[in-house]
Amino acid sequence: MRACVMLGVAVVLAACGDDPISVRPEANPLGTTDNILPYPSSLYEQVDGDGVRLDVPVGAFPDNAVTKVPFDPTRLNKRRGWPATTTLLWAAPKGVNPAHLVGPDQIADSVTDASATVIIDMMTGARIAHFAEVDANEYDDFDHQAVYLRPAQRFAGGHRYAVGIRTQLTARDDTKLARTAGFQAVLDNKDSGHARLDRARPRIREAIDALEAAGVPRSDLLVAWDFTVAPDEDAIVDPLAARDAALAAMGPLGANLSYTVTSDLGTINNDPRLARRIEIDFEAPLVTGEGNAGYVRDGEGHVIAQGKMIAKAYVMVPACAANNNKAGILMYGHGFFGSLAELRNGEYARDLAEEACLVVAGTLWTGMSNDDIPNALLALNDLNQGWGFGEHIWQGMVNSIALEQLLRGKLATEVLVDNQGRSVVDTSREYFLGISLGHILGSTFFAYDPFISRAVLHVGGANWSLLFERSANWATYGVPLKGSYDNLLDAVIMEQVLQMALEGVDGATVAGVSIPGTPEKQFLMQTSRDDAEVPNVASFYQARSLGATLVTPSVITPFGFEDAQAASASKGWIIVDEHPMPKPPATNETFSEGNVAHENARRRTLVQQQMRDFLSTGIVTNTCTGACDCAAGNCGPLRTPMYGGH
Repeated sequence: MRACVMLGVAVVLAACGDDPISVRPEANPLGTTDNILPYPSSLYEQVDGDGVRLDVPVGAFPDNAVTKVPFDPTRLNKRRGWPATTTLLWAAPKGVNPAHLVGPDQIADSVTDASATVIIDMMTGARIAHFAEVDANEYDDFDHQAVYLRPAQRFAGGHRYAVGIRTQLTARDDTKLARTAGFQAVLDNKDSGHARLDRARPRIREAIDALEAAGVPRSDLLVAWDFTVAPDEDAIVDPLAARDAALAAMGPLGANLSYTVTSDLGTINNDPRLARRIEIDFEAPLVTGEGNAGYVRDGEGHVIAQGKMIAKAYVMVPACAANNNKAGILMYGHGFFGSLAELRNGEYARDLAEEACLVVAGTLWTGMSNDDIPNALLALNDLNQGWGFGEHIWQGMVNSIALEQLLRGKLATEVLVDNQGRSVVDTSREYFLGISLGHILGSTFFAYDPFISRAVLHVGGANWSLLFERSANWATYGVPLKGSYDNLLDAVIMEQVLQMALEGVDGATVAGVSIPGTPEKQFLMQTSRDDAEVPNVASFYQARSLGATLVTPSVITPFGFEDAQAASASKGWIIVDEHPMPKPPATNETFSEGNVAHENARRRTLVQQQMRDFLSTGIVTNTCTGACDCAAGNCGPLRTPMYGGH
């Protein structure tokens, strides 16, 4: 028997005659890291009827170095494919030279022969636009440096994809990379002795055929694999059941829900925009357990409503609201692990309330409010709690729907009234404004809400794993995840588990998906260039996934919008530019410094006018004086707080 050259603990990189491949049964022999990489892959799918079901064994995902408890894939293996929001992961011995990868500013090249990475939709034959990068946070262990393939927009539900890494990609020192023995066995159509690889070999060879048909010769492949995306309807089953069960428990217009006004005050600091400031405790149906317990389910596993909880709301009534000048209603979504103090003190919200004559009301994003930080840290430390953490956020969606129903029902006729008991609100005009996390989570709330048809989505984005790593907030919130694994690559892999756990509250999951029981939706999406808290790449990803129209003139034209722009649109996207400093890194390098991009945009007079005009007409137009270059003065003055708020 010839000797085999080993790299790593149990991985053979060169074929050794007919010897079986020495890779753990749970691991992927197409890779070199003794785990699930490359990810995701049909090695972890089982053909099931005319589709697939995931088949991930214990031990495929990295072990948690802190809890010493393996990740339990039971929930995962109920899925009929991977999420539409998946990021692809791979790694190579010695790392790769990032100069050969198409970066976020080169997405157009990713669908040409210039790209060393190729993704093919096997149902259409089309190349999939993406960018590729290495983990810029790995400085030493390049054998375990993640290589990311990040799609420009969500994958199509139910589609199967082929992935190819071409031989033009070299190691970090520019030497050639070798094929693994596993991939060579697939190319040679020979048994490898690895049961999981041999079972998947026919499917991987189909992927190789698809790559060849797209112009990538098999001789040019360093490695290739395939994976299947779950049908879109699978991702909405539980959230839809939670919504419908909650609506049934609420009754029409929240008839079955009670409330208590805990505070009803006039204006503050003589602010002329405000007439009343109301604090309310209200009932909402419970669809989740406490902490990270997840959905409440019946004996057959269906999500149900069981009992009620008391949620809190803050409502501001503008001075303009009167029986003969009824105000519309604006639901408000707060920011990252925030609280109602954001709305209480937000003078930009008071501007909108008075100038658009809107009652503005908000509740907490239960699951991702300030009160939920301990549960979030526990889930980040132990991804076995991730499913429950993600599902618990849907309680915040239900609470928001309950408040929306009450605002059109009892609160409109019993609380939002003048001194003669006459309502001061027009319940036919109810809208949504989500800022930052309010945009991120609000995209899901807006998609499922059965009444609201217009929303302003401000400085947010979609795809949690894309959001995390490029946000200044990740310098803090990434610590418990990274600290739970032996190396950064393991933590990066487990980020994709977290992405799956948060699938039900990712705006990309519902982008372009028809949600039963909802009206036609119109939206204004606003992105601030070089935002340090919500990365532009995540905003661009969402805009593409939504099929938004870039409203012109624009400060930039991101990839995919060369032919998707107009002077007005009912699903429109505006990009503003504050020329902020410091700019966030172009890579996924962890950073903690913020800038003004995230906060300033909503305080610009002409950006506020965009919001008002859209909510009134349903049409997005560019109200800036030219492209929204705010530093050049095109967005109007920056309003400063005058009455003790922010």
